[in-house]
Amino acid sequence: MKIGIALGGGGARGYAHIGVLRELADAGIYPDVVAGTSIGAMVGAAYAADRLDRFEQAWNEVSVKDLPGLLTPRWPRDGLFSANRGMTLLDEVLGVKRFDQLRRPLATVAVDLMSGQRVVHTEGDIIPAVRASIAIPVVFSPVANDDQILVDGGVLEPLPITACRQLGADFVIGVSLFSDFRRPPRPSYELEDSLKSYANSPLLDWLGRFKGRSHTRLGMLETLSATLSLFQRELTRLQLEVTPGDYVFGPPVSHIGVLDFHKAKPLGDAARAHVRAQFSQLQKRLLQTKAARDSGT
Repeated sequence: MKIGIALGGGGARGYAHIGVLRELADAGIYPDVVAGTSIGAMVGAAYAADRLDRFEQAWNEVSVKDLPGLLTPRWPRDGLFSANRGMTLLDEVLGVKRFDQLRRPLATVAVDLMSGQRVVHTEGDIIPAVRASIAIPVVFSPVANDDQILVDGGVLEPLPITACRQLGADFVIGVSLFSDFRRPPRPSYELEDSLKSYANSPLLDWLGRFKGRSHTRLGMLETLSATLSLFQRELTRLQLEVTPGDYVFGPPVSHIGVLDFHKAKPLGDAARAHVRAQFSQLQKRLLQTKAARDSGT
């Protein structure tokens, strides 16, 4: 029985994917195929290349002062950031260029704004496919590809279960980063302040005039993060009603903002604990699916 893992979008919350993959490996479960949307595409690429250790190490080295360089501001054009330097770092981490050089089959999900259709990449160059998958509208600039304008796959498929089945998975484990929701975290403005020191931005200066420095007011990036969380939570819920996974984990991650990459490390341990708490249920579901498959029912 071929096991697949579908890694959902969620920005910095994607560190939880690493914890889930680690805990599954400790339990002897190594997914045969992987599909990823947005940050799930990045983590999925590292896992498919057997470079998850190096990817985690690179992430752990990121501080708030490093983030502007990795995100690469480009306002006020078609997005706040281009992520060019971040993609260069991912390219170095992976050590391979093309899908057919990966150790495991990988699918990344994007959406074409011109046709309104999801676009699944399973071949060709990895980095352009991942870059398209992470292109959160407004946050990251879209990717032009021939007659396509590609944005984040989470616009239509926040949890890429269908893409995982298209790779031949008989049993799909999903990891949703929007299963829980809490009020947005207390504003820290670390990232916004770091961005202002990185580049002279009239947009950030203008927004700063209206920004309160208290827990009752949110900054631009925190407002965006909370809005995306609500949208993705409801879209994921609706998607799972139509295309359910065989087992879906929903680790507690909502206290971390979508762009708070420098704060995400604790999510790894939280995700591992979440998997441990539910592992007996996963194991039972796996055995039931295997028995049904073996009996031909």
